[in-house]
Amino acid sequence: MFTPRLSGRVLTLRTAKVFVDETSPGAACIVLNVSEGGACLLLSDPLELSETFTLKIDRVATPYHCRVAWKRKNRIGVAFLNDTVRQETAGKTMGNPQAEVPPARGPAPAP
Repeated sequence: MFTPRLSGRVLTLRTAKVFVDETSPGAACIVLNVSEGGACLLLSDPLELSETFTLKIDRVATPYHCRVAWKRKNRIGVAFLNDTVRQETAGKTMGNPQAEVPPARGPAPAP
């Protein structure tokens, strides 16, 4: 059954870690895209993932508490579980994937 998304997704391509509990070392993943309510992750082994977990995205302070919405091979769709994260996501961090990325340094512009 197809359920349309409630909000659009933004391409992010950020590295992250998935933690199934507070003592786990975390599994590396890539956040392919995000929306106000969830994200698409690329994992090397999604079969080991529990139904709920914490997602910590590099250079983003707030952890995302998630539940698995769907799985397809090594990709999973997740739904964010807490409204505080949804509001923060929509406002600045993931709605604008460049918001926390430092500006590129290059040569000074010619006069």
